[in-house]
Amino acid sequence: EGGELPENLDEYFKDMIGMEPVQSQLEKIYQTVRLQIVRNEILEKRGMEPIKDTKGYNFILLGNPGTGKTTVARIIAQILYDIKVRSSNSFVEVERSRMISDHIGGTEERMRGILESINGGTLFIDEAYSLYKEDTDNDFGQEAIDVLMKDMEDHRDSYSVIMAGYREPMMNMIRNSNSGFSSRFSYTITLPDYSDEALIEMAKVHMAKNGMVPTEGVEKAIVRCIAHDRIDETFGNARYIRELVNRAIENQSVRLGEIDLSNPDALFELTPEDFWSGEMEEKGVNEYLDDLNNMVGLYMVKLEVQSLINQIVVQSEMQRRGLSVANDVGTLHMAFLGNPGTGKTSVARILGKLYNELGVLKRADVFVECSRADLVGAHLGETAPKVKKMVQSALGGILFIDEAYTLFQGPQDSFGREAIDELISLMENNRDNLIVIFAGYTDEMTEFFKVNPGLQSRVPKELVFEDYDLNELYDIAVGMINKKGLVLTEEAGEALRSVLLSSQMQENFGNARGVRNLVEFMTRKQNVRISMLLQEKGYGVTDEEMVEVLACDF
Repeated sequence: EGGELPENLDEYFKDMIGMEPVQSQLEKIYQTVRLQIVRNEILEKRGMEPIKDTKGYNFILLGNPGTGKTTVARIIAQILYDIKVRSSNSFVEVERSRMISDHIGGTEERMRGILESINGGTLFIDEAYSLYKEDTDNDFGQEAIDVLMKDMEDHRDSYSVIMAGYREPMMNMIRNSNSGFSSRFSYTITLPDYSDEALIEMAKVHMAKNGMVPTEGVEKAIVRCIAHDRIDETFGNARYIRELVNRAIENQSVRLGEIDLSNPDALFELTPEDFWSGEMEEKGVNEYLDDLNNMVGLYMVKLEVQSLINQIVVQSEMQRRGLSVANDVGTLHMAFLGNPGTGKTSVARILGKLYNELGVLKRADVFVECSRADLVGAHLGETAPKVKKMVQSALGGILFIDEAYTLFQGPQDSFGREAIDELISLMENNRDNLIVIFAGYTDEMTEFFKVNPGLQSRVPKELVFEDYDLNELYDIAVGMINKKGLVLTEEAGEALRSVLLSSQMQENFGNARGVRNLVEFMTRKQNVRISMLLQEKGYGVTDEEMVEVLACDF
């Protein structure tokens, strides 16, 4: 009887977290059918013919991993049975391997068996896009699709089909595999990724199921994990949360293995460290700016970085106050121009951490350095996959391409050109999730951007790293020496200056890199001198003498 049908679908989605968007999409379908049932009851009471429902109830579910596609498919099958659209609530779940045979005629036979087993219920095909292989004519997956389409047309009101999978490959299959596809599937339901709030709720439920209690700071740690790992469409949603909690319980076991178990409550407590193994209290924006400002020299670079940061801070605040709609800080890809050893890599690393603190980048710990060899293949068809792999590994952080001008080695360099084209397209597609920094000598980089107008427009920011002057090189050297716990005498300081002056004149000195080599050389000489002193005087060598650097060490 019509009265038995529930008002809405709340009952089906009871105790489910984050399913509101899906429920509201299904609600429309449900209410339409429910009202039709009521209309038919009224018509029957009036002695009139009920209206026959000849519509097919077939669904496409689109969503990333762990968004609950199988769960939703089961709910749909149950609803279709409850509202008498289907005569059975049987739910037959299959994937490619069960549908496809490797010999001719075998696939059709398998499909017939599966279709008979549905028996008035619902067929669920997970990862359905795997049936359609583009660019091949002899794949048995296509045969399975064709058999299914024909049978669905012939028996449209006797069973339902639900196909599920990732959005892009599913849409590709629907468009290209069989012209009857879109007409057979009247309903497409999108399962969005879960919000942070929903994922935290799930984590709490999963912890409680395992008898665990989160201590102070755990929520913050979970948010941090989600932000770090939700990088692209492979993020596992509910599945990810299950694994995260299970891993935290393992980490807790290791942690408790090292303490005495006199406090039984500790056995049931999960702490922030069990979830997030990195530093919980990362430095703030100002501390990272201090790190930058404490670097020797680089006056113009520091000003530029400060203005970039100011722009982001203002933009975020405007969005917070509702004064601007999108928090769009524009394209953040950059070019770092300058000679080797001028601090380009160090500044890039600090920038990654700053942008992470400001919420522009998701991963402070992802900094991928590469050069031409990592991006350009040696054979046809190798280059694009290499570039994709490199970009994928840097998502959420910074991809730092050193000596980037070598990517293009003249008009004959077709692989280099391919690498640049692929890079441009991936930079565009991932502009909210990746910063690419092109680094290299000033003149070569300027030429490089001239021959690539497409690249130039996507890399709007240039930071110029000047060579260090003598005083700056001296400060860098003293910093390195002090870090080793060594102390310069006054004469050694003079010797250092004169060595730096003559080194600086050499063509490939390498700025801070050259200074590091010099300090390493000095340390080795000082060690030889001290070891001879120890042989001579033994314990008579004072602490001061042990750490002293003399002029002769240079």
